[in-house]
Amino acid sequence: MAAERASSRKVTSFMRVQEPRWIVAKRYRDRVWTLTDSMLTVSTDERRKFNTYFVQQGKAWPGKLHGIQVETQDGKWMKAVANNKTQWAMWMQAFQNLNPVKDTRSTPAKLVSFSEHVRVRTIPAADDEDDMATNSLSDDEDR
Repeated sequence: MAAERASSRKVTSFMRVQEPRWIVAKRYRDRVWTLTDSMLTVSTDERRKFNTYFVQQGKAWPGKLHGIQVETQDGKWMKAVANNKTQWAMWMQAFQNLNPVKDTRSTPAKLVSFSEHVRVRTIPAADDEDDMATNSLSDDEDR
């Protein structure tokens, strides 16, 4: 149950959406976007009317400050601009949650086992006299 709640996240914000026109120029309209799991709901000019799209992926829109691009299941790309960096980051996180990176680490085929015949040797501590002799030799060599 908790896993279901964690995977079901909802992101909502006002976006400036790029809409194609009959003319060559593009225009931007303010729309409310809501992403729940992979379903994107977009407001329209008509009151209480929404369009729904299923999202394949989403990513940053290169060259646009706070811009995002969304690919729908039918292969259409929708472009919009978030109002601020916080909203943009929220959408980027939501897109990452759509297609999480899978853990590629695998468990080793064979567990490591050690031989019973392994022995640990201890290195004897150096005497102070040995240290004095070594230091005096190295001092002589430096000159």
